[in-house]
Amino acid sequence: MIERIDRNDLVVGVGNSKIAQSIASVLAEQDKLHGKLITTSHQKSHEFMNLDILNIDSIKKFIDNYLEKYGKQKLNSVFLNSGFMNKGKSLGRHNVIKKINDKDYQVNLHFNNIILLERLSMAGIIDNNTKVIYNASIQIFDSKEGYEDYAYMKKLVSELIINDDHRNPTILCLSLVKGTTMESLFKEEKGEDSFNEFISKNMEDGQPSLGNINNVVTKILEDPQGTKGKFVLLDGGILMKNNPEIINDDFLFYDKEKDALIPCNKNLY
Repeated sequence: MIERIDRNDLVVGVGNSKIAQSIASVLAEQDKLHGKLITTSHQKSHEFMNLDILNIDSIKKFIDNYLEKYGKQKLNSVFLNSGFMNKGKSLGRHNVIKKINDKDYQVNLHFNNIILLERLSMAGIIDNNTKVIYNASIQIFDSKEGYEDYAYMKKLVSELIINDDHRNPTILCLSLVKGTTMESLFKEEKGEDSFNEFISKNMEDGQPSLGNINNVVTKILEDPQGTKGKFVLLDGGILMKNNPEIINDDFLFYDKEKDALIPCNKNLY
């Protein structure tokens, strides 16, 4: 349990992402996480609260209970998993934004930040020392929307952040996810053996390994200004030729040999 809560540093995380849990663990070990990460998944190191993400009233009650317990000054950020699936149902990003990003409600709660992201298994954490926002996501490279999803996420995060100190956040993401169209494209272009090799090196149960996450987060904390406004890949930086528009300096990945975050255009595979 992360017990310390400093000033305005309470972190509220709504979601069940293993990635977010891993990132939180890394930050906590480095003494960079101030406050508590609250998720809908039961983890020994995090406070557990059951929350029906599909119910807007449930979300508001969750927030109100937190305000009553810790006070308004303790509520720093709310991260809502707007793509959370439950029995085939999804709130959808636009629906969530419309209902949650209500100005009166926002002012009444004295939010500094409201981060709303789409897709499965998303959550976020924020470290007030480095002023970097970490958002963990999966399936963002599904070719159905591809680059448009990244552009939308970046625009959305920028627009919804009230505190100027937190604009142009670092966005953590994946380039490849098992079971998506990107898996098919990878196998077609590089072969199934190459795909399996990539998965074994970079992933655990379909998500980035803790080692990869540790390396990426450590490098971001060493130079938080260097990754502001960038998308940092957690899973080895695999990008497809089918997506040439995203091979640019906005996307970074961790190069193990150089022990550094480098632009994805330096290494297509």
